[in-house]
Amino acid sequence: MHNLHYLTITADNPREACDLVENIIMEWGNENNWRSICGCISEDNEIYIHDEADSFAPGEKETLSDVTKRIKSWVDNFQYDSVIKEKLVKFQIEEEALTANDWWLLQQYCKFKEEQVKFKQHTFALWQSEYRSWELDECGLTNLMEHNDAEKRYVVFLNMHS
Repeated sequence: MHNLHYLTITADNPREACDLVENIIMEWGNENNWRSICGCISEDNEIYIHDEADSFAPGEKETLSDVTKRIKSWVDNFQYDSVIKEKLVKFQIEEEALTANDWWLLQQYCKFKEEQVKFKQHTFALWQSEYRSWELDECGLTNLMEHNDAEKRYVVFLNMHS
């Protein structure tokens, strides 16, 4: 499965923003979790494509407003929404009837709800907020702003395969 994860960072130019993210996350993942840096959008809505072949590369008219909307939509939608209601009813009625996969799904749902509550307790600000921080194999937002002293801000698009 492929997931889009955003990382915010400061850099002197868009290529440097993508390279910095790649260097920071270099140790993350394994042969089953590979990734590609797709590109980025600057604080001025300038688009840079780092990997033209990647399906998660920023669109030519994509803006930071689009990024913000997408992040907020992730917070409100659980990936397995259609299945979870049935599992929750099953959980309340017959605990011993749950399979290992059912327990995993419930765990994922609880993790999602925890992140949702944390996210909604604060006012969203793209350059400060985080959602599923460092869970690069999930749709989310990780703040790397403190890793560089440059002044221009970028949102880097990461396509994570897991």
